[in-house]
Amino acid sequence: MLGVVQVPATGKVYWAAKGQGAWVKGGPSSESQNQPQTPTSKRLQAALYEPSAPGLTIVGSSSHWSSETAEFFSQFKDPTFRQLGSSLKLLMVAEGDAHIYPRLAPTCEWDTAAAHVIVTEAGGSVIQAGKCDSKGHALEDWRAVLEKDDPVVYNKEDPLNPYFVVYGRRG
Repeated sequence: MLGVVQVPATGKVYWAAKGQGAWVKGGPSSESQNQPQTPTSKRLQAALYEPSAPGLTIVGSSSHWSSETAEFFSQFKDPTFRQLGSSLKLLMVAEGDAHIYPRLAPTCEWDTAAAHVIVTEAGGSVIQAGKCDSKGHALEDWRAVLEKDDPVVYNKEDPLNPYFVVYGRRG
């Protein structure tokens, strides 16, 4: 299993292979633009945190905010919310810049598979939070499914992902 995500806006490339760790290379540099640059690779490690700790960083998308997302968010003490697009939210968790990313809206396998292995190899997890239909309506109680702590799986007959939550390294 191998995942690669390139972020043209930052110049970063993230990759991971099962059992080999997660890595990032590139990004902004303070060196002069006239000097040749050889970006170095950095091993990623998801942030270790206690779910009850105040001030956790939770990433999401305001365009996919739902009552389920609001309910999920409300269980944390004084969290910081940061908005970002696409698989960048999973990468923030893998890089340790965020603790949690709840996705209680529809996505497909191709939206998450590459970043999923990067999160997992960085020590995080991508956990199922209940099936939904293509319009984002919950078909299961997300709280009950999330408690099972089952990872999201791929290569299903239907490429629609269930709701999910991405966690850093939970203490």
